[in-house]
Amino acid sequence: MPMPGADRHPSKGEAADHLERYADKFRLPAHLDSPVARLSRDSGTYVATIRGRRVQARRVVVATGAHRRPVIPRSAGDLDRDIVQLSSTDYRSPAQLPDGPVLIVGAANSGAEIALDIAQAGGRAVTLAGRDVGRLPKVGPWFFSAMRHVRTDVGPGRRLALHMAGRGDPLGRVRPADLAAAGVRWVGRIDGVVDGAPSRTGEYMDRPTSVVWCTGLRPDLGWLADDLSDPVGVVPPSEILWIGWPYQRTAASHLMGGVGRDAAALVARMTSRRVRAWSL
Repeated sequence: MPMPGADRHPSKGEAADHLERYADKFRLPAHLDSPVARLSRDSGTYVATIRGRRVQARRVVVATGAHRRPVIPRSAGDLDRDIVQLSSTDYRSPAQLPDGPVLIVGAANSGAEIALDIAQAGGRAVTLAGRDVGRLPKVGPWFFSAMRHVRTDVGPGRRLALHMAGRGDPLGRVRPADLAAAGVRWVGRIDGVVDGAPSRTGEYMDRPTSVVWCTGLRPDLGWLADDLSDPVGVVPPSEILWIGWPYQRTAASHLMGGVGRDAAALVARMTSRRVRAWSL
C-alpha cells in the first residue's frame, strides 16, 4: 500500500494517517498501548508478558526498530536545573519549550527537522550544534527505488553500511539553506559546559532556556531474555526473527517505504517447508 502523493518525505501527521489507513484496510489485529514487558522461552514456545497476562507463540518476529533509547551525553547532568532538557524522542512541538533561546544538539536529520520546526514557529532564537553529516542529492523517485533494491548485507553495500553505521544519515528533507532562511544559527560541536550552560570554545553562544538532545538513539532490548537478545540474526535453535534494522538487508530496511521487501522475504522463509535459523 504505497504512500499517497508524490512527496517522498511525508510529515509526521501524514505518516500516522497512512499507518491508520493501512491497519484498517487489511484489518490488522493491532493491540495498541500494549508494550511487551518480557519475552522468554518456556518448553519450546515463546511467552510474552503483556500488561500482566501471558501470550504464547511458536514463532516471534521482533520489529521494534533500532531507534528507541536516546543517547544523552554525560555533560547533560552538568547543566543548570532551570534549563529544560528534552530528547528527540520526547519532542512533539515548540509549545513544550519555555520562552527564550533553544539549543539543538546534533545536526543530523532529527536535529535539523526539530530546529526548523521551532524556528518556523517563531518567537525563539534557535541554535543548531553539530557536525555536517552531508546531504542526499535531490534526485527523482528512482533513487528511493534503488534504496529498496541495493543490498547492504553483502559485498560493497555491506562495507558502506558499516561505514555509515552510527554516523548519522545525510540530510534528506531539510537542507542547510532551509535552516538559514528560517534564521537557525548552525555552529560546530558543543565541547563543554561552562557556568551550567553548554559552550563552544572560542565562540559566543546565547545561554539557552531549553536544550533538545538529538545525539543518537540505540535499541531497547531490555525486555528480551538474555538468550534472545541477538539483533544480528537468530540465536540457534531459536526461531525468533528480526526485521526493520538499519542496513539490515538494504538501505531502506528501516524505512516504512522499504521494509516491505524484507517482510516478504521473511514470510517466505517462515512459510517454507524447512524453517531454519537464518538472517536477513
